[in-house]
Amino acid sequence: MAYDDYDDGFDDPESPEQEDLSEEERSEIRKGRIRLLFGAGNLTGIIAGSVVILLLLALLFSMVNFLIGDISKNFTLLLTRL
Repeated sequence: MAYDDYDDGFDDPESPEQEDLSEEERSEIRKGRIRLLFGAGNLTGIIAGSVVILLLLALLFSMVNFLIGDISKNFTLLLTRL
C-alpha cells in the first residue's frame, strides 16, 4: 500500500478536488472548520466547568458535615460542664 493510496478520512485543505472551488466556497469551508473548532472548545469548557462545580459541591458538603459535627461536639462539651 503506497502512501498516496492512504485516506485518513480528513479533507486536505489544498486537495486537488478543491481546486475547482470558488473563493466563496473555500471561505464557507474555512468558516465551517472554525465553527467546529469553537464548538469543540465549548464542549471542553462545559465538561471542565461541570467537573469544577462537582468538586466545589463536594467541598461544600464536606464543610457542612464538619460544621454539624463540630457544633454538636461543642454543645455536648458545653452541656457537660454545666
